Amino acid sequence: MNTLQKKFYLTLRWSGAQSTAKALMRVVTLLCAALYFFHSISASLFLLGFLPYSSRYKSTGWILVALIIFHALIVTIEAARNLYLRGTGVLKSRLYVRQNVSYYGQRLSGALLLVFILLHIGAYGYTDASGFHLRHFGIFSMLNQITLAVLAGIHLASSARPLVISLGIDSAKQPGRAIVAGLQALIVFSMFISFWAALSYYAKF
Repeated sequence: MNTLQKKFYLTLRWSGAQSTAKALMRVVTLLCAALYFFHSISASLFLLGFLPYSSRYKSTGWILVALIIFHALIVTIEAARNLYLRGTGVLKSRLYVRQNVSYYGQRLSGALLLVFILLHIGAYGYTDASGFHLRHFGIFSMLNQITLAVLAGIHLASSARPLVISLGIDSAKQPGRAIVAGLQALIVFSMFISFWAALSYYAKF
C-alpha cells in the first residue's frame, strides 16, 4: 500500500469512526445536560429548604459522574486520533484560535470541571443507615461549589450552539435560535440557584 492509498484508507476510517463518535457524543451530551439541570436545580432547592431530601439527588449525581467520565473518555480518544492523523498528514495541523474560542473554552472548562466535580462529591453531606446528614461547610467548600457552577455554566454555554447544530437544527434561524436562547436561560438559572444555595448553606455555619 503506497502513501496515497494509506492516507485515503485512514481518511475513510477516520470519517466512519468520527460519525459514530459524534452520534454517541450527542446522546451522552444530552443525557449529561438533562441530569445536570435536574441535579443542580433540585439539590439546590433542597438546600434552600424548598424541597424535602430525596435519594434521587445522590443517585442522579452518581449517574451524571459516570456519564461525564464516559464523555471525557470519548473526547480524549477523539483528540488523540486527531493528533495521530495530523501526524500522518491526513488532517492539516492548523490552530484557528480566534475562530475556535468556543471549542477551546469547552475543552478547558471540561478539564477543570473534572477536578471540581471530585471536590464536590460529598461536599454538602453524607448518608448512612440513620439517614442524610449535613457536613460542616466552610468558605473553601463554598468557593469550590461556586467555581464548579461557573465552570459548568461556561462549558454548557459553549456547548449549546454546537449541540443544536449537531442535531441538524440551524442555530441562526428559528426554532434553533429559540432553543439556544432557552438553553442559555436555563444555564443562567441553574448557576444563579447554585450560587444562592452555596451562599445560603455557608451562612448556616
